Amino acid sequence: MGDACLALTSAQPGIVLCGCLQFIADQELGRADQRRVAGFFADPNKAEAARRSTRPDDREFWARYSAFIVNAEALCRN
Repeated sequence: MGDACLALTSAQPGIVLCGCLQFIADQELGRADQRRVAGFFADPNKAEAARRSTRPDDREFWARYSAFIVNAEALCRN
């Protein structure tokens, strides 16, 4: 996930934010979830498809991802 984030920015604030996001992701998301989230950087429509999905696996993923977002916003926002 970190590489996908870093590909979007080379500015110092962006690098710090990406590092923070990666730290939280390592704590809360497994590797498969992180790979899936990294795909959202390249194709935001994938996130919307996961959010709208009714498949149990997608709903469980979205719950984990939502918790990650809440914690990342609380801890990485400066």
